[in-house]
Amino acid sequence: EMYLNVKESSGRFYIQYANYHGAGGSTSVDTLNSNQSYVENEWHYITLTVAEQGSNIEVHIYLDGVDVSDGNNVFLKGNVISGSTFNIGNLNYDTDSKSFYHLNGSIDEFMFFNHVLTPTDVNNLYETLATEYQITGTVTKDGEPNANEVMIYNRTTAKLEDKVTSNASTGEFDLRWREYDPSQEYFVIAIDDDGVPHLDPIGHDRITKTEVT
Repeated sequence: EMYLNVKESSGRFYIQYANYHGAGGSTSVDTLNSNQSYVENEWHYITLTVAEQGSNIEVHIYLDGVDVSDGNNVFLKGNVISGSTFNIGNLNYDTDSKSFYHLNGSIDEFMFFNHVLTPTDVNNLYETLATEYQITGTVTKDGEPNANEVMIYNRTTAKLEDKVTSNASTGEFDLRWREYDPSQEYFVIAIDDDGVPHLDPIGHDRITKTEVT
């Protein structure tokens, strides 16, 4: 049996695969962890791929189109692809059909594929399903352009600065990204040449993102 779960302590996904070795035999449990945490209270696109490799299977976890598998992703094949019950949103593994570990969240869409998706397939699918947004602005200090460092946060305080491009000479910045949640609000913190932070330097309490068409 295989199930996908979340470690609350680290905010990371993990997969556990229990391989039963015949009646009365032993059980081996393998675990694949994601190497990146997720942001709570936001929609995410999670993809799991399972590929047969001889007597093994190779498993990958993708978060928002990016492979976040920690590398320990080759397990004994067992009977992961069988006629057993498949559950979404909970774990069910005993003979009394009791369910455990119910999902505390929402699932919007669920898809199966009859072939193994490649990393390019997963990324292309994510970009097709998610909406691209953009935030632009100009940072100034004493009336002069100044965009030495720009950090953009969403309302859950998750920084997106790694996706920001800025121009120190013009003070302009540009942020583009893809997501599923259209309700998110954002604010900017800019660091000037003196190392002084300026909250929301473009003059708005919250910055409205624009959908890229």
